[in-house]
Amino acid sequence: LVGSEMCIRDRVTEADVYLYPNPASSILTIDLIKFNGLPVDIGIFDASGSEKLDIRNITDSALRLDVSSYGQGVFIIMIKSEKSLIRKKVIIKR
Repeated sequence: LVGSEMCIRDRVTEADVYLYPNPASSILTIDLIKFNGLPVDIGIFDASGSEKLDIRNITDSALRLDVSSYGQGVFIIMIKSEKSLIRKKVIIKR
């Protein structure tokens, strides 16, 4: 089964996940294609560590987020799956 083989694949790494555009001002896209439809949880945290967003069980190949209400600065995107924990930085510019 193709789906089973994909689950056995090595875990997804930071290099496999793309955030664009970076810097972002209104819409941020998170490319999740390398997760092959496996559910992921996504959190966004500001520089002080406060959680701005928490979305669970995303199975889409990409996620578009409206970041227009976020203040300017550096944010950490945390992507968690059964086998991976990835942290990436994104800059929000006004």
